[in-house]
Amino acid sequence: MRPLLASACVLLLVACSKRDDAPVSSSVTTEAASIPGPLAAVRGRIPKAAEGVLAFELARIETGDDREAIVLAKPVGWSGKPDFPGNLQPAKDAGLGYWTFLEIGSHCEGFCKPKADWKTIVDAKMNDAVPPSATTHEEVLPNNGRIRWAVSEEKFGKRARVYAAWYKDGASRFQTCSVSLEDDRLIAAIDAFVEVCRTAKFE
Repeated sequence: MRPLLASACVLLLVACSKRDDAPVSSSVTTEAASIPGPLAAVRGRIPKAAEGVLAFELARIETGDDREAIVLAKPVGWSGKPDFPGNLQPAKDAGLGYWTFLEIGSHCEGFCKPKADWKTIVDAKMNDAVPPSATTHEEVLPNNGRIRWAVSEEKFGKRARVYAAWYKDGASRFQTCSVSLEDDRLIAAIDAFVEVCRTAKFE
């Protein structure tokens, strides 16, 4: 199942509801490319097969409880539902697959209290999101992060998956970026989505 993203505060609408056992995200707003690095890196990995169905713009997410800001390259036209705006999906009429999505935010895993061993939790989440296999790729990221991705044949067809996580032992939350792609044109662009998660900035 996809992780649910909790209700959040829009920067100008100071209203917020909190669930300790769910991730927190908020409205996504696009900005001028004042941080061109991530955007240029992602755009440089869009293959010809995805041209016309995939473009990226710089976006900023302001989270609710901790006022955490996330800056990332967001697919143009992808948006979230009012209650879960950090769960980004293409428009239904785009025909890019029901299980095509990009999710980014912070998670508590139970009560939002400091935890001493996030690594065990992250290992389990990563194995569930992108099971280890002969086609799995994995990299270590700065700030105690990891990213894993793979393209594989699943029960209902080919699927590309990306999962990145960052944590700090003793913190009350960890951060993730998760991608699922069903459409062949997007699957061909998995390197671009890997770069989206790799270059996402949690401030």
